[in-house]
Amino acid sequence: MKRLSRRRKNWLLIVASVIGVYVILSIDLSRPSSQQRADNESSQPQWILSQAVIENFDLGGNISTRLHTSDARFFNQEDSIKLTTPIIEYFQADTIRWQAQADSGEVFRNVNTLVLSDNVLLQNLANQQTINTQWLSSDFNKSLLKTDKAVTITSPNTRSTATGMTGNWKTKTLSLLNDVHVQITPNR
Repeated sequence: MKRLSRRRKNWLLIVASVIGVYVILSIDLSRPSSQQRADNESSQPQWILSQAVIENFDLGGNISTRLHTSDARFFNQEDSIKLTTPIIEYFQADTIRWQAQADSGEVFRNVNTLVLSDNVLLQNLANQQTINTQWLSSDFNKSLLKTDKAVTITSPNTRSTATGMTGNWKTKTLSLLNDVHVQITPNR
């Protein structure tokens, strides 16, 4: 058997090392890391509901809210439910008093908050009042409503615009925050 020169041995050792490193890297790169697996799991919903109708009842057994959504996806990591085209109906004495709708929404269960975004429309069906904005947050624990976006409020005789709004469900008050303009049309 022919002996390999020292130079050839070193060259073969380098080639074998490079091939070994390449094989190890290709195995590691083809397998997702634990962080990548965790990121994938958090970006995937734990459950999905299509064409869902979800109703909530008060302690007396009366309906308090009804949610219609074309798609609801629960994400465990964020403890949130992402909604597509949600419509929420708020009841009082078995009658729908308010209706909210938007292109998308998200319910954050840990803080009991609903955030609506993109083409948000809130309607008071009793007095024909509408509120339009691009983003609206409702904190159910504190009964507070807020946005920092442009707001338009219309009713039969008034049109108000502003940037930013806060509201309180319990006291039934709305406050327009900045750049407020009100137009009143008298009855004819």
